[in-house]
Formats: sequence, C-alpha cells, structure tokens
Amino acid sequence: MLRITLEMVPYGFESVARELGVMEICNVGGDDRIGTYRVTVTQGDKKREVIISGYQRSLGAWGLVESALSKIDFSK
Repeated sequence: MLRITLEMVPYGFESVARELGVMEICNVGGDDRIGTYRVTVTQGDKKREVIISGYQRSLGAWGLVESALSKIDFSK
C-alpha cells in the first residue's frame, strides 16, 4: 500500500502543521506488468474511492499517484 499524507505547514512552522487529507493506494490485482489498484482519498469527513485498472507498473509510484489524482472527482 502507498499512503500519501497532505499537510499544510503555515510559513514552515511545524508546530502549527495540520493534515488536509490522506490518499491510500492498495494493490488489488494484476500481474508483474499490469496492476489494479483501489484508491481511497479521505479529506475531512469526505471519502472518495476509485479503481485504477490496467496500470502499467513500469510507470512507477508517482505515475500511479498522478493517475489516481486524475480519476478522482474532488467537486463532490
């Protein structure tokens, strides 16, 4: 599983940092080359989930994060 935590650190002061949201990406299938992932984004009391299928693992973790961000509808 990949977990990405988004924090706001006002003016760089860690003492007042606060979490804005968390993305978790879980491998739920595929093979050595192609993966299927369940993506969950939690932001406050809102939770969104999408499935990414057919992802080419050779594109790496940041490519997977990019793909996840492009599929999630943040307007809801």
